[in-house]
Amino acid sequence: MALRCRLAVALWSDTWFDLAGDALPWMNKLANVSGMVAIWGLSDLVTAPLRQKMLKAAKLSFFVYLAHEPLMLTCKKLIFKCVPYTGTNSVLTFLFLPLIVLAICLVVGSQLRRHTPKLFSFLMGGRR
Repeated sequence: MALRCRLAVALWSDTWFDLAGDALPWMNKLANVSGMVAIWGLSDLVTAPLRQKMLKAAKLSFFVYLAHEPLMLTCKKLIFKCVPYTGTNSVLTFLFLPLIVLAICLVVGSQLRRHTPKLFSFLMGGRR
């Protein structure tokens, strides 16, 4: 038990586990694959009310596809200007920033679609 605790501390220590260099691209690829497997496996657990909300949000998938990358890049740059670039901060950003960006994209997309449908249609290339 003590060995596991020491190993966990060593893994998350900023001095031992730094995401700079070669580790970050592999971590990104691993996270993408594991995320796809997790979502696929968890999709059967979605209840009817949540399924309806997800179907409603699916109408914004192209908007999320277009908007998420510039927003994600801008947010990462702002975050690492405000907090030091360490292993722990990188992992926390890597885990939580996509959820925050997804929420922002869904809210902005739904508001654009509701209040300015012509602008939304133009931005989406005629998609509704």
